[in-house]
Amino acid sequence: MSHMTPDEYARCLQGYTITDCVVRDRQRFTFVAIKDETDADLAAQEALESQLQEVPLLPQRVLPFLRERAPGDQWSRSELRHWDLLRGGAASVPQNQFIGIDFEGRVYVVGSGVCRQEDSLTAWCEGGPLRGGVRKLRTIGNLLYACGGGRSVVTRMGSNQWLSHTHRIPDHPELGCGGFNDIDGFSADDLYAVGGLGEV
Repeated sequence: MSHMTPDEYARCLQGYTITDCVVRDRQRFTFVAIKDETDADLAAQEALESQLQEVPLLPQRVLPFLRERAPGDQWSRSELRHWDLLRGGAASVPQNQFIGIDFEGRVYVVGSGVCRQEDSLTAWCEGGPLRGGVRKLRTIGNLLYACGGGRSVVTRMGSNQWLSHTHRIPDHPELGCGGFNDIDGFSADDLYAVGGLGEV
């Protein structure tokens, strides 16, 4: 039976709340956690808001758990600062990895000997695949898909390699809240995305 030791809890989760969990396989899990907002944090945030006129982003952590390791050595962590809310997903092709993408399209990868930030997914107006923020990641088959605002859909093919489907899907900006909130499917040839105002 696996468990988190008090030292691992203090190092990885104390003062943080889990926001996402990704199952890479039976032995590897990755959690995403965000710093708790305490009264002291809120006071500091209000002071920053008065100077910067914007809400500072709370620190986040990526927390891999490896079941095959000995208790006390099963958890590790990566710190992400100034990232928008991170969504987690998993890919087994070309490598078994956790893939995290924040709302702005920044990409963080952990697994198979890798722990790094990759190139961001760029905006549509800059020639990229995103017409809006990333809202959901989903593993379909062995590949990772991301969907988001403006009916954006991309597939991860490898490190810094994304196949865009966005150009094949017409956008309707007049809908206001149009875009995809979730995606799933049975295969690469049988995909379904859903979004605001009942879009399917």
